[in-house]
Amino acid sequence: MSDRYDTLVVGAGYAGSVMAERLASEAGHRVLVIDRRDHIAGNAHDYYDEHGVLCHKYGPHIFHTNSEKVVEYLSRFTEWRPYEHRVLARVDGRLVPMPINRTTVNELYGLGLETEEDMERFLESRAEAVEYIRTSEDVVVAKVGRELYEKFFRGYTRKQWQRDPSELHSSVCARIPIRTNVDDRYFTDSFQKIPVDGYTAMFERILESPSSGTSPDRSRTATRRSPWSSRARRATRTTPFRTTRPGRSTGATRRWPRSCRTSRSSAGSPATST
Repeated sequence: MSDRYDTLVVGAGYAGSVMAERLASEAGHRVLVIDRRDHIAGNAHDYYDEHGVLCHKYGPHIFHTNSEKVVEYLSRFTEWRPYEHRVLARVDGRLVPMPINRTTVNELYGLGLETEEDMERFLESRAEAVEYIRTSEDVVVAKVGRELYEKFFRGYTRKQWQRDPSELHSSVCARIPIRTNVDDRYFTDSFQKIPVDGYTAMFERILESPSSGTSPDRSRTATRRSPWSSRARRATRTTPFRTTRPGRSTGATRRWPRSCRTSRSSAGSPATST
């Protein structure tokens, strides 16, 4: 088989995998996808452990977007399980919603704020003037004051980033919303779900899909190494790889894409999951 390709894509995460699929399906390219890691799906990579539990290797990922076009595209490669993330923070011995909303303030301070205007006035009364917004500490104190900053933001940020907010750029904590309503969801996007079979399975289908939209005479056969094989770091497999997952039937084989091939290199992945 020829080792000649039309396009080289560096990284098998979201950006790389989707680009490879589009080039193969729409332009008929023979694409080589490389990644320095020995698996696909970038930071969204998940796997089944010895107990049959699907684990997110790089931390939990929740897919959320307001783009119908993105949902329509990815739905070609997976079914979805609805999931809306909700978080409770233990503050002063109470479990209250995080990000901060009107319920949070009412429960924490024993208030009866009923409208968004009530909440806005409360936050304005707590906010502290900061002459120059430079750090994440500055941006939060300017919005909600030092007391709420200490109760909610400082500890959370130090745990998440291993840095004090005073050491982080203002954009880091600026992403954490402060709500005047009672919406207790962590995200407010119109679409919030998780792939039924996991992210890695979705990426497998993305990279196996060049036949869609590609006529037989434009397809160019290629093979891809198995990222689960110990041989993956040394050689390209030219036969279907086997995936064995606890709790599922063994010996199932799946062929890699007709027009996409993945191998391993020292290059990095261009994308991470949300």
